[in-house]
Amino acid sequence: MAFCGRVVALTSLSALLASGCGDGEERPFVPVAVHSAVGEVLTHRYDNARTGSFAGETLLNQTSVKQLRLSRKLPVDGELYAQPLVVQSAARTLVIAATMQNSVFAFDPASGETVWRLGADQELGTPAFSKRNIGGLHGILSTPAIDATTRRLYVVSRDCDPAFPPEAPSCVFRLTVVDVDTGLVDKQVTIQGAVASPSAGSSVTFDPNLHWNRPALLLSHGRLFVAFGSGPNGDLHEEDFVYHGWVFRFDTTDVERAPDVFCTTPSGRGGAVWQGGSGPAADESAVYLVGANGILSNTTHPPADFPAAPTGQEDSVFKLPISGPWPQPGEPVTQYADTRPYLVDGNVFQYMESGDVGFGSSGPMLIPGTNRLLVGSKPALVYLLESGALSPVQTPLSPFSELPLKPSHDFYLHGWWDIPPIYGAFVFHRPTDSAGDPAPYGLAFAWPSKDKLTSFRYDFVSGKLAVDRVAGAAALEGGGNLILSSEAGHPDSAVLWALSRAPGKPQPAGKLWAFDPMTLELLASADVPAWSKFTPPTVAGGRVYVPSTSNQPGTTQQLLVFGLEQ
Repeated sequence: MAFCGRVVALTSLSALLASGCGDGEERPFVPVAVHSAVGEVLTHRYDNARTGSFAGETLLNQTSVKQLRLSRKLPVDGELYAQPLVVQSAARTLVIAATMQNSVFAFDPASGETVWRLGADQELGTPAFSKRNIGGLHGILSTPAIDATTRRLYVVSRDCDPAFPPEAPSCVFRLTVVDVDTGLVDKQVTIQGAVASPSAGSSVTFDPNLHWNRPALLLSHGRLFVAFGSGPNGDLHEEDFVYHGWVFRFDTTDVERAPDVFCTTPSGRGGAVWQGGSGPAADESAVYLVGANGILSNTTHPPADFPAAPTGQEDSVFKLPISGPWPQPGEPVTQYADTRPYLVDGNVFQYMESGDVGFGSSGPMLIPGTNRLLVGSKPALVYLLESGALSPVQTPLSPFSELPLKPSHDFYLHGWWDIPPIYGAFVFHRPTDSAGDPAPYGLAFAWPSKDKLTSFRYDFVSGKLAVDRVAGAAALEGGGNLILSSEAGHPDSAVLWALSRAPGKPQPAGKLWAFDPMTLELLASADVPAWSKFTPPTVAGGRVYVPSTSNQPGTTQQLLVFGLEQ
């Protein structure tokens, strides 16, 4: 198909919207769609660019969304932090739900039938209990990924020996490859590995008892990427442990072969890769990730006590090649850290490190059709980077400045209880006109914790980002988990969806919102009995799949299905 004067291979409507043109800037094609059939959602946030945008929705639009109603309640056996996936199987649709009980359900959303279930009692192991951060049983936390060509589902579960107490567990992480049509296990391997430690002259070994697989899985070019951050055990906090950030790269043609292993802090501690649950992003050649704060004794020293720049990939955006050799400990890694002067006794990086208010809460998002990467942070600073060298394109934005600046502060960087963290990743939407031609701009969306839903305008000509508008929606603890649906980007079909806490109601009550992405006007909303932090809904085929689970007593564990059915 010819587009913007060149020939591109298009696999879906989303790919059409990914193609940039008009300014002469070199724009490597970023493959947006990873679904192979209409209505399929095979990975977290719809695509490997992590745009959170699905351009193949033909039934739900700004008019029909007002008739949306709850059509089914699909019972599950544990909390849902994994985003539901949707795949076509034979003549019907399957929605895949993975739980913290170490179960995977495949439902037929039309009939409500459980087509198959793979449970902890079969192959996936016994979850362990934790009180901190994500309380309750900890089994499958990350969003799985589906390869539509091989019909294989990849899922990571945490299997713990029940003879050990929660505060001192004995666990392993298992990668399980499942036939998505039948639920039968194809292969299963234990995730393990080590890297050299240049400072200690020894090695650093991955310890599954100290880590959680929080980011979604990534499938790209026959490789599976699995990332880990810190994970508290029992009633302890993760900063009590010697943890690191880890990334494993498996060859999907032979997952039993030892994976490539990368550690963010082989000469230190910390640098967790958790990204608010969002998966690593990928273009044709590289995988992009974010490392959280390092651990230097503890995180309460003045900024001047901390290094002026990272020693590893702590509080950094970094990238790894999809194929070929990985950087070894001590070798340079392409990365970005915010080392701008901030106060007399330090810089932004040092401040982030000392206060645990840095990168890590938000995953990277690639702007389709460009060489731009967008990422947020705990203090709600918004970074637009060039994806090649990971250099800043413009001064980071500080848009969420409802509190006054503190003395000697040049921009918004407050303490832990004042900041509005951006969790997960941005959502990106490029509108089209009535002829189907893409607009010269795109819109990016974030709903930080304790602040309001905000849109940003990205100009494809200048390659710059600016605040567009702020919604009247409430500023909520936890913010909103966003995704967007449209039919080929048509403005009257586009709906920005959010799942959040319910305003004015006690935990765990939640709310499903539908906004006009062009104006941020509220189109519709629905109450949800419970919500899972950081977990977005899934929209596909005229249905909205909403996890509604909680570890609080009396909560019903279920996947809600909203639709237009009578």
